[in-house]
Amino acid sequence: MGKETYIDARYAPFEAAVPADLVGKEDYYVELVGGSRKIQLYTNGLAIGVLHQGLQGGKEWSVRLLGCGGTYRARANGAIAHLADVKAENGGKAVDQAGSGRALGYLLSPVAGAVAGDVCEILDVLA
Repeated sequence: MGKETYIDARYAPFEAAVPADLVGKEDYYVELVGGSRKIQLYTNGLAIGVLHQGLQGGKEWSVRLLGCGGTYRARANGAIAHLADVKAENGGKAVDQAGSGRALGYLLSPVAGAVAGDVCEILDVLA
């Protein structure tokens, strides 16, 4: 019987399905491509984390995994009130959960609320 790999940290490296699609997309939500360990910007799958940075060589990216506690950064795409539930939208940006979809945390900063383009601090609490 083979050993199963696991990650015991908040950040993990993943290979990009299409590396060019992730350039300049730090702080966007990502998901796994079905049947692989490659990532892409969130569409409608299961968000696994937020893109942190590209690693040397251009094919692998560091991802801040969700569900690890603490806070993480995400880029907003619209108005999000302070302490509102946040979810990922198609394309990988954060939006107000507004009662539908999987909540990925709560907006902590900016305290005045987020607008499109803001880099936000999200409390990492999965619902």
